[in-house]
Amino acid sequence: MGTRGPVPTPTAVLKLRDSTLVRKREQRGEPQPERGIPTRPHHVTKDARALWSAITKMLDDMQVLTVIDGGQLERYCFMFVQWRQLQRVIAKFSSTDDLLVGSLKNDGTRPIVRNAWSEAHRLDAALKQIEAQFGLTPAARARLSCLVSGAKDAVDEDDLEAMFFSGAG
Repeated sequence: MGTRGPVPTPTAVLKLRDSTLVRKREQRGEPQPERGIPTRPHHVTKDARALWSAITKMLDDMQVLTVIDGGQLERYCFMFVQWRQLQRVIAKFSSTDDLLVGSLKNDGTRPIVRNAWSEAHRLDAALKQIEAQFGLTPAARARLSCLVSGAKDAVDEDDLEAMFFSGAG
């Protein structure tokens, strides 16, 4: 049987709302992993390590990170670094005007840009899904507002902006 309907509200949010659904979930035996920062895999690249450190700190401050989230974070860091590299390839081999009017020269750069553009688009969609799951988009943060307002240090929008839009990566 497939998963149908809306994504369930996290139990931590239900507890903050003082919802009666918490008792139902506890009766069903919903897993409650330990909060904390997962162990970073040793094989990640230098760029992914920097992203891992920044993102785990933010997610831990938001109180949404558990010790079993390592695999998802590893994929996120890997895909984000790849996406960043593809953006550099696109910037190197084409200009915005070339892409808009389709005037790329037929000198061998067209397949490079086309493939980079396609892969960057695919990675963008996958990254957005992971970001929504962790509360890294504005809409997802609105759903987690109960948790963030209860946190000692709320997530700073400038920190998010610095991580996602800085030249490092």
